[in-house]
Amino acid sequence: MTRYCEFIIEEGEHEGQKCGVAYRTQYTPSKQNVKYCPEHDSCLLKSGLIRSKNVHTVVANQQAMLNWVKERMSIQPGRDKTLIKIQRDIRNLRQTIADKIDDIETSVALSADDDVISILTSLGILDEQSNLQFATQRNLITVQNQLRETNARLEHLESLQNLEEK
Repeated sequence: MTRYCEFIIEEGEHEGQKCGVAYRTQYTPSKQNVKYCPEHDSCLLKSGLIRSKNVHTVVANQQAMLNWVKERMSIQPGRDKTLIKIQRDIRNLRQTIADKIDDIETSVALSADDDVISILTSLGILDEQSNLQFATQRNLITVQNQLRETNARLEHLESLQNLEEK
């Protein structure tokens, strides 16, 4: 005999509607009152709890939930220690990165050739001790790119001047 599942969907898009899945069952006195498809026939929920209004089953479900909470609470201190350690490592890494950036900025300033240093000093980007007056390396790269473009223009003008002289 073909029947349709009468299980009420508890959550999701079709909440409150019947399942409606067709399933086959034998027409015998023991199977006469079967209302649910094989998927919903089980009284176990996904969480492992039992769906029932029986007092003993409700107490068993409460005990299972209490055990689950106790298990989670026993795990939590270890998670807190791990979280504190990770936060400390992140702070140390940030400090290390900041130190490395400072080292790179100073090494770039020291390794620049004399022409770049004199131009940067004249522009007010470097002071007399060749210390950078700005925070990021990007500004230095921009200035170096502008210097290259200016040098390329000067070379082009010099080559044009040499052609005119000939």
